[in-house]
Amino acid sequence: MAKKEKEIIDVEVTTTPSEYFNMLKESVETASEENLKKLYENASAMVKKYMITGQTKGAEKVYNFAQMCAKELKVLNHGIDKYLTREKITNYIKNVEHREVKLIEMKNYEREIPDDVVDKIMELQNNNVFDEYFILFTDYTGKETKKIAAEKRDKDPILLGALIIDNYLNNRLYYIDSWEDDKCDLTLDKLVSEYRDLNDGEIVNDIIKEYPDIDSLKAAMKAVEK
Repeated sequence: MAKKEKEIIDVEVTTTPSEYFNMLKESVETASEENLKKLYENASAMVKKYMITGQTKGAEKVYNFAQMCAKELKVLNHGIDKYLTREKITNYIKNVEHREVKLIEMKNYEREIPDDVVDKIMELQNNNVFDEYFILFTDYTGKETKKIAAEKRDKDPILLGALIIDNYLNNRLYYIDSWEDDKCDLTLDKLVSEYRDLNDGEIVNDIIKEYPDIDSLKAAMKAVEK
């Protein structure tokens, strides 16, 4: 029997960011609690059998699969069930003109995240729901992309949660939230210099008020890294 060819997503190289995000919206899937529980139970039974036969390598892989299912069930328990697969995100993203769309770890994201989204992140972090966070966004700080008219720019960064076991990143990236970013064309230095003006002269995030000087903030950041 001929081997089934891997599905190829046909996307034009001139895909615009708007077309990219529209394609992603059509690709959003919903995780099923019933299906995840069934997979977990099946994997658990397989692990027991593999241990009896001494198939330790297979047992380890199936055990990790079961643990990933358990992690996903925890995500569902927090009311998050929409996800995008990594393949669709990356297969689409490489075809966007000027490469304006980027997917990076939240820790490397240089723009401000709205307070209400930060509240969600803190709740998820306090409950150890996700192992990593990614942000999918458009970057208009390059020479070519600065020419794009403001009304034609996509300004909706998307926050995604990821699960990791033994350095394996789950194929599903769960949708947490999105917001409108009117500062998508500002470089980091401009963003910092205009920060108070953009926020009506106030530092709106209460977390920052806990660290009145740069040394206390630096110490807190080192604690987070540890």
